[in-house]
Parts: sequence; C-alpha cells; structure tokens
Amino acid sequence: DQVERQYLKERRFLPRLAPRAAIAVPSIEYVADLPDGRTFMGHRAIHGEPLTRRGIDAMSRVARDAVVGQMVCYLRALHAFPLNEAREIGLHEGRMRDRYEELGEGAREHVFPSISAAARADCATLFEQFLSDAGNFAYRAVVIHNDLGGRHVLMDETPRVVGIIDYGSVCIGDPTCDFRPALFDFGEEFTRKFLAEYEHDDPDRAVRSAYFHRVADAIDGWLEGVREDAEWKIDNKRAALSHALTAYRERARA
Repeated sequence: DQVERQYLKERRFLPRLAPRAAIAVPSIEYVADLPDGRTFMGHRAIHGEPLTRRGIDAMSRVARDAVVGQMVCYLRALHAFPLNEAREIGLHEGRMRDRYEELGEGAREHVFPSISAAARADCATLFEQFLSDAGNFAYRAVVIHNDLGGRHVLMDETPRVVGIIDYGSVCIGDPTCDFRPALFDFGEEFTRKFLAEYEHDDPDRAVRSAYFHRVADAIDGWLEGVREDAEWKIDNKRAALSHALTAYRERARA
C-alpha cells in the first residue's frame, strides 16, 4: 500500500542523501517485517522543535539570515541529487499538467456541487490561470522534498536548523515545490528571502503558484476522501479549502 511504498522509498533514498546534505536527515537503524505483512522502520531521533512563524519572528535578523542560509544549502544539495540515481531507487516523476487537469475535472464533479458559487468561481480561476501559464511547467526537474513545511524543519535553541525529516513525499519534480509551504508557515517576507538566497529565477511566479497549490492540495485530499468514502477526510479538506481560498482572496485584495 501507499505507506509501505513510502517506507521503501525512504529506506533506499535517505542513506544516499545523508552524506550529501549539510543538515541531518533520518538515519534508519532498524527495519522489521511484522506478522501482518507491514513494515516497521525505526531511525535515530533528531532532537529539535519544529520551525514556526512565531519562532522566526522572535529571531534577530542575523539569526533569520543564518537559518535561510542553512535551508538554501540543504536544498541545493537535495536538488543536485543525480536524477539517474533517483530513478534507479524508484523516485516517482509525475506529469504535472496532466495531474492538475485531472484534478480540475475531479473538482468539478465531486467538489464544486458542495461549495458556494463564489468558491467555485475562485477555484476555476486559479486552475485556469495556473494551467494557462506555460512558465509553471518550464522547470528543470530535480529531486524535491515535496513537503518542506515547518513541522519537518527541526530547530535547536541556538537557533539553528538541526534536521529535515519526513521523506515520504520525496520525488522528482519542480524545485519551486520546496518553497511553497514556507509561504504559509513562515510568511512572505521569509519566503522571498529564501527564494532570493537560492537565486530562484522567478520569485513572483513561485509566490503566486503557492496559492494555487494550497487550493489544489485541499481538493486532492477531498477527492481522496471521496474515493475512500471517508467523511472525516472530506470535512477536514473542506475546511482546508475554505482557508486556502480565504488566503487567496486576502492577497488579491492587498
């Protein structure tokens, strides 16, 4: 199943990433096959607290710049991971335009009937704008973490980044994906500093696309709930979609 595939991916990938990354990643030290066919995997703990916007706001400018520098060094190492090696160990490389077109079709069938006319219009606009902008698909594919939010960035009291965790979503894709969670977890000022230090070629597009992806991720989770007949998941993603659209509208008014 999906969890087992994620475990296998991490078991193959993390030992190869560790010597390349300047920040600690999970070191898998124990793997066992359980009687029910599942796999148990244990790794040495990385001691730290998740990075939060409150934590960033409490830092001095020097400390914030140092954290940005650490994260940029980490991403440069991750994004430089050899693609042939990544493919050999089974990292997935998706056809993103096809995926988002299918997601839009699924939204129209299963999500739109349950949301307001205004929400439907905003979702339709976001999908149309994203899919019609060829620049969103003109990237050089790299290995990406694909879930680099605050809960996966561990800090010590210095403050210093001491670990990047949770590689269940690692894949081959658009490097911009690794900046999008920062916008909502750490704020736009930090994110633009992050993008500038990395020397991203189009920071404005990266920020714009983050709002689309937050909506798309909520819809993706909603559709997963439909497939699984899981009302709790649909309810959670209904709330996530509402929050994502509120953030989009607030930025549009700014």
